[in-house]
Amino acid sequence: MAAMLGYVVRIHLVSVGSCTKHTSYIGDVNGERKRMDFDTGRRPGGSQGGSSEPPRRSGGPTPSPPGGGGDFDLSNPINSFIRTAQGILLNPRRFFRNVSRRGNFAGPFVFALICAVISGVVGGMGSFVVTLISGDVVGAVIGLISSFLVTSIIGLVSVFVGAGVLHLLVLLFARSRNAGFEATFRVAAYVSAIRLITWVATVSPPGTIFSLIEVVIALITGIYGLYIAYFGIRELHATTDQRAAAVVALPILAVIFLSIFFSVAIATLLSMGQ
Repeated sequence: MAAMLGYVVRIHLVSVGSCTKHTSYIGDVNGERKRMDFDTGRRPGGSQGGSSEPPRRSGGPTPSPPGGGGDFDLSNPINSFIRTAQGILLNPRRFFRNVSRRGNFAGPFVFALICAVISGVVGGMGSFVVTLISGDVVGAVIGLISSFLVTSIIGLVSVFVGAGVLHLLVLLFARSRNAGFEATFRVAAYVSAIRLITWVATVSPPGTIFSLIEVVIALITGIYGLYIAYFGIRELHATTDQRAAAVVALPILAVIFLSIFFSVAIATLLSMGQ
């Protein structure tokens, strides 16, 4: 058929970047050959630049609007910290849409460190004043120092432990579609913004009506922290609502289950000993 028509057609497929390039050679039977290239656009699957990352649910990071949040910037720590904290606490969904999945560990870590230090200092000062009013000067000073150290250390350790636990669950639920450990670490670090509020639940004297208020504040801030983490996991790992909720909720359910289990076990052992 080719001999009758006098043409021979050969097509080569060449992948260039994120596009598939088709190179066609069209020639006649006398050996004369012409070349024609044409491009079909993206590779199947829509990946860009050879990236294996899953597409974001919200279409990818966009430039942050004023006050809309974004990655913490070490070159402008004060303004960037205020903007980032506002974005996380006031609109976590939009904040995590604008955050890069990768970049560096330093920015999120320093943000978490600042949140832990502020929580320790402000909470320690509040406890110091409350204890000082009661007349215990030595106890007030010790409480101030211990509150600062304990709160800061626990805050930093919880970032790494929380990121590890969350990422194990991300691997379980999101599987190969996850965006990597750094994305999970960013979620755990930025959730530390909730510590700018939780210090309120540490300053009232025991045995007062304020103790009940402390419990309520701790419960509300804890739930809101889960809410922030949910959006972080969902947006940065581009996973479903159900999987993001499972990643965030399972550690809490595990803690509740273990607390009930050990409480029942201890009560049983005490009753057997009487």
